Amino acid sequence: MFRNIIIKTVYYLFPSIFKTLSFFITIPIITFYFNPEELGLYYFIMSILLVATPLSHIGIEWVLQSNFYKLKKNELKIFLFNAAILDLILRIFWSSIIYLIFITYGHFLVSQYSEEYNLYLLIILISFCTNFLWTSLSQSLILKKKAKIFSIIECLRISTYLIILLVLLFIFKLGFVSLFLVHLITNFLIIFLEFFYLKKDIILKINFKRLKEIIIFGYPLTFTSLSSMGLGFFDKFIIQKYFGFYNTGIYGHSQSYSNLFSQILKAYLRVITPVVTKDSTDRHYENLNKINITTNLLNKVALFFGLFIIFYCEYFISFLTFGKFSESSSLVAVWYSLVFIGLISNTIMTILIVKKYSKFLMHTQIYLTFLVIFCIFYFINHLSILSIVYILVSRNFFVLMLRYLKTTEFVKINYFLNFLKYFFLYHLIFLINLNFNIGLYLEIILIIISGIDLYLYFINKRKEINYLIKNV
Repeated sequence: MFRNIIIKTVYYLFPSIFKTLSFFITIPIITFYFNPEELGLYYFIMSILLVATPLSHIGIEWVLQSNFYKLKKNELKIFLFNAAILDLILRIFWSSIIYLIFITYGHFLVSQYSEEYNLYLLIILISFCTNFLWTSLSQSLILKKKAKIFSIIECLRISTYLIILLVLLFIFKLGFVSLFLVHLITNFLIIFLEFFYLKKDIILKINFKRLKEIIIFGYPLTFTSLSSMGLGFFDKFIIQKYFGFYNTGIYGHSQSYSNLFSQILKAYLRVITPVVTKDSTDRHYENLNKINITTNLLNKVALFFGLFIIFYCEYFISFLTFGKFSESSSLVAVWYSLVFIGLISNTIMTILIVKKYSKFLMHTQIYLTFLVIFCIFYFINHLSILSIVYILVSRNFFVLMLRYLKTTEFVKINYFLNFLKYFFLYHLIFLINLNFNIGLYLEIILIIISGIDLYLYFINKRKEINYLIKNV
């Protein structure tokens, strides 16, 4: 029954599987070679891309998603070419601006500043510029349901990254700079493969009407992406400034696992995004609630695996990192709760994108982000790393709440209360275990109860889940 959805999810999951496998190889290697303070510097330099990225692609994937089913074949090819060119120009422009700011004011912004940091940033920014095709290509492949091609490119990117990293560390023995060079070399090699696939789907023609459309629609979304991704820079900036690079390393390491959870979630979301987009475009809102039945099932799956994260991730992280990063386990457990938010927010945001509520998306993201930044900055002397993570997760939760309330003007999203139930239940169990350590027997009982709840729901809702299965 699940053949279609499983096959396509597995295709999208292949890169995540590859990334997971490489994760279990690279993390022990990196944590063996480098300590938390060194990796804190690495995570901080890499976080600068979280400012450059949204400034550069100005929500191109959202613009494409909004117009994909409205454009004719040749119009779509012209659109893709103009999106890619605009992406490249903006990447070069903003990379230059960011580099000039860093080399001028870096000693004010970074604790223990060194001239070597300029080289690390330059390498990463050049690498960033060489990856300009993937934004347009990836979204095109997802909406065309070409999961296999998407999987091939992503898996080759991950494999190339892993091989080059091992070569730089073990053969050339380049040390810390290897962590930055590996991104540049990988992107430079993969861009040829991306062009090979994209050349069939583009027409080399500058169309100022399409460029204007991308800029007008995408410009407000730039601030949305910037407020979200830029927060990933702000948190590391503030932590390295007030807590030092050691704690930045612990914090950044916890986000490595969060990114792993995100990759697995994206595999599923890439399958349902074309279905949600089409139903939203055609105003078949009743079909969205059929999809949300599957979402509720996945909330139960997330809780089941989340219990293992709460109870046992400290032992796993300690083993994987030679005991250097075990302090990050509680942070990992809090980051995991973003999975619950991600499962339902995709449908809500897609509806608002198709309805062209780009300004509303921008406002909800920006205002709450500035509020979070203000709270963290103002209360920084009273905060721990764990409380900062909780503040960041809370921001995502309240953004979702505001967008959900707006979406109810068009469609009633069923199962939202179920999301709240599992989201808060997860955090309740985490906090009880964090403060009281509930014990092995109760841990096993909770996992069994969660597993039974998941199984019974799946048995009772198999017919309703068929809609998503038939349309992916």
